Amino acid sequence: MRITKELEALLKIEENIFELQENTILHYLVHYAAPYTGSGEYMIPAGVRFALYGPMRADAWYWYMDMVEENDILVKQIFEHEKVQYPELADRLSAFTFYITKDELEKLNLKFVAGSRKRLRDSIGILRGEPLYYPKLLGLTNFYNLTPLKGTKYVESLPADKVSEVRGLMFTPKSPDFAPCSVREVAEECNWIHIANLQEYDNKTFQTIKACYRQAMEDGLCEAVNILGVLACNYERDDEEGIRLLKQAVSMGSQNAMLNLFTVYWSNIDKYDEAIALLQEVEGKQNPSLKCLYNLAYLYYIGKDCPHNTIEKDVERSKEILTRIINYDPSRICGEGETEIPAVAGRFMDFILEH
Repeated sequence: MRITKELEALLKIEENIFELQENTILHYLVHYAAPYTGSGEYMIPAGVRFALYGPMRADAWYWYMDMVEENDILVKQIFEHEKVQYPELADRLSAFTFYITKDELEKLNLKFVAGSRKRLRDSIGILRGEPLYYPKLLGLTNFYNLTPLKGTKYVESLPADKVSEVRGLMFTPKSPDFAPCSVREVAEECNWIHIANLQEYDNKTFQTIKACYRQAMEDGLCEAVNILGVLACNYERDDEEGIRLLKQAVSMGSQNAMLNLFTVYWSNIDKYDEAIALLQEVEGKQNPSLKCLYNLAYLYYIGKDCPHNTIEKDVERSKEILTRIINYDPSRICGEGETEIPAVAGRFMDFILEH
């Protein structure tokens, strides 16, 4: 992203003014008459105010000192400090510039007298081309599953030499999911690309794979039930059967099915009350989907500003749920992509505390 003067002016980063709350060693660049440059550090007393004014490099920003009379004395002290450090360059010393890194911005004990740490962080992110963070519902467009048949008896009868190829495309993406593979691998990996392709071009093989999952379902594998539910809703267009199967998988403890059923309710068939009731039901489970808990925390935080949400805004309730996610026992997490949710919840919590 090209940083323009117009963009800097729009963000008004210089209006973020902060004050050191304790004596702090700060870093600066030293400017000598050409061709010399250098760097140094100095203990700046508490109470001195600074404001940012532009980027130095990818992870650092220049800032300038509030030039009141007391600080003018401090600047002279720093000049003398540099002259003592490099006496041979004393006659070339012309100026110095403070800079702050991204980590220092987070860690230094600063009090913002104008603007805020959040506003400053967001402004820096914009100038770097980074997307601004804002919490959002999870799982609205994707379905999640594990690979319950991999290496099991359920796929032993499937041919390992019969190759499935994705057909009907003008060009084949380079993603491994589109690469040719055996029918057994399709079933073991639950490769949705190939499963959908087989449903259209080789229904007999598709039904054979589906039968493997049904056998696993009859033996009590909850993830097999979850996959059959997704298959019914998303590929066979049978929402009634899909919801029945996903509810069964939820009752068996599938964390993936919990989120998938929410997705069907919220995104596929617009049954928002059922979706919210499901999240509240999941909250009461001993081993819930953390993504579902996150979504419930989101709805409590946003309240009725979220379209279709009937939950009243309750920030404290949202924080309680996020705290549960952040402190959740990792050994009990078993859903696809769920291990990263405590960190996602931590970012959400930071966002709440910053606003």
